[in-house]
Amino acid sequence: MITRTMTAIAIFVIASTTLYADEPAKPLLPSEVEKAVLAEDWGKVTELLAEVDTNTPSSVLRLIKGHACLALNRNNESLKLFASTLEDKCREQWQTWVGDFVRMNGDNPIAWYLQGDLFARQRKWNSAIKSFDRALEIDANSYLALNARGVVAHAVGNTLMARTYFVKAIKARKDFSDALSSRGTLSVYLKSEKGETYFYKAKDLSEDHNPVLPLLGLGCSNYGRQEYDSASRYFNSIPELSAMYPLAQRNVVASELAKLGQAIRDAERVGTSIRTIDFASDRGIPEGNSDEIGPEVTIISVEVAEDGTTYILLSDGRLVVIPPPEGNDEGDPDDDGDDNPSTGLFLAMAPSAIPYLDAKIQLLTLKALRDATAQVEQRTTIAQDAAITADGAKPGGADSDPSKARSNRGSWGVSNVYGLLYPIHGSKVERLGENKSKGGNQ
Repeated sequence: MITRTMTAIAIFVIASTTLYADEPAKPLLPSEVEKAVLAEDWGKVTELLAEVDTNTPSSVLRLIKGHACLALNRNNESLKLFASTLEDKCREQWQTWVGDFVRMNGDNPIAWYLQGDLFARQRKWNSAIKSFDRALEIDANSYLALNARGVVAHAVGNTLMARTYFVKAIKARKDFSDALSSRGTLSVYLKSEKGETYFYKAKDLSEDHNPVLPLLGLGCSNYGRQEYDSASRYFNSIPELSAMYPLAQRNVVASELAKLGQAIRDAERVGTSIRTIDFASDRGIPEGNSDEIGPEVTIISVEVAEDGTTYILLSDGRLVVIPPPEGNDEGDPDDDGDDNPSTGLFLAMAPSAIPYLDAKIQLLTLKALRDATAQVEQRTTIAQDAAITADGAKPGGADSDPSKARSNRGSWGVSNVYGLLYPIHGSKVERLGENKSKGGNQ
């Protein structure tokens, strides 16, 4: 029986190469797959779809297997499959199949969950909410629907409701790794380090040796505590083959910039006047293939304004702006927060500059950033030693150094994404989907 079913699936996968050539048709999945989906027998689904991967022509099969892997805590695999379906044509294929699936199985919560997933990927948030709510009316403990409903709540700006749904998803299934990652990612969006506990739990429950989203989340949490070296180590642990590698490397650059800004401010605090740091061109980054990465990028100068804002001028005309640090907020830093949190590096762009740092240019910029940080830290150390020699003690006493007590809340330069990869406005997923639909590089 299994052999016949696998053969039927293989024929469907091959046929789907031409099935979606021009207009979305109405794909019919093998009955065994549909039965397993309706029964939420996700192990059976992945067994039947064992040959499906990111190169499978049918986005329907990729998305179904993606949801199965998500439910089974095979998080890296689900992330890859979801990332392979961000183009408009994939959403069209998904819509064709899901519409028929819901009409035939309107009393099944997983059918409504999948329809909610369809609408969420199309940014039709109100329709997604109605579908997920219908799934929860049928099964109040549908952990998949609760988790997805939380992401959509965040998408429409209600972070308090998002947290509520994530908590319910975790209670409905305590070993569901993605719900824990979602709860931690919400904290990242709210610029709070409190998500760290959830990321550790998600990492332990994942079937992957190095689950990407918890590692990214742990890096973000370390960034929030201004432990930039630890943050970079987490971000650098993301392999190049991961769909999240560009985001991870962008977070590395943000961590290096934040570390540099902190070093400059610490130098200012101990009395060292560092307003501008100039670098000879040969102290920048090595030359690369100009056809691939554009001109060589170096740091021309670093300046700190009176309000504490750090400005880093790059040789290609881009100006990187690091906002001044903000003090710790009163009360629970994980409560409420900004309902429209922004993510990403703060950039003031030259007219000819690209909107975001290219991943390859990011890597080339790192050496210059690290050189700059090392020089500033060296000057800071010299200034501190001089102060100790002059006064016999560290200025302000041994416990007066505020550098580790400051909070980055309100000025985070790093970000994470939800495991479902819904295109929340302003997120890296949204931009990635737009680039893929336009034929751009991932």
